Amino acid sequence: MSFEQDIVKNEELRKNVGLQAELEKSFFETAPYLSFRDRLQAVIEARDQRLKIGLLEQKGGALIGPSGAGKSRMVENAIADFHRVAEATGGREFGHQIVSVIVPGPATPKETAAEILKIFGIPPEERKG
Repeated sequence: MSFEQDIVKNEELRKNVGLQAELEKSFFETAPYLSFRDRLQAVIEARDQRLKIGLLEQKGGALIGPSGAGKSRMVENAIADFHRVAEATGGREFGHQIVSVIVPGPATPKETAAEILKIFGIPPEERKG
């Protein structure tokens, strides 16, 4: 292959890789996403209301599905949507930060808990169990 052919081939490759990168940024708000987002926002709003009346036990959620199904992307977008709404409406009395933990591979409940504790900065030696 000549040098000129290498240049043409490389330019085509760069164009295709650029298009692929642009596609990775795309997100389509499907019915399952909208349902998940609404449920997540309901859980978060309920937290604020429960704390206002002294209920300290809080509810959470887990999104479970096969690898590559888009779970991380759904959570990322749903959190961003909620933050925009919360900030535009004056925040929440008890804050509106959301902690999202991505647990790699098939994980046991103990491994999942360890990932959550790591996000909160709790060193392994201080963890029980």
